[in-house]
Amino acid sequence: MTGTGKKVNTTKATSVDAMREHVADLLARGGERTRVVLKYRHCDSKASLRVTDDWKTVKYTTNRQIDVSKITRLLGLAVQGKATDTAEGSLRPSASPTRARKGKGKQKAKKG
Repeated sequence: MTGTGKKVNTTKATSVDAMREHVADLLARGGERTRVVLKYRHCDSKASLRVTDDWKTVKYTTNRQIDVSKITRLLGLAVQGKATDTAEGSLRPSASPTRARKGKGKQKAKKG
């Protein structure tokens, strides 16, 4: 037996925003059957994201660092099933980084 007879529609996304729309569509059609694959080649600094549900496949490949960070956020949202709830701003890097908590650390016992 050589194949299942299914014809897969493959789409190549041109931007992260287009990829987000395709992922949201795939998750809305059948999130339980959707598979996500992220590959990162450190030597090339190249990342590729592939999302499929056996009927439709969407691929996005980039070597830009800002896009790599965006697709890792998109991957996290897709795994949680929240890609349909994302606004455009949520894929952008946050303006203020989280601050470390200030405190005294481990307190020493006083000798008395």
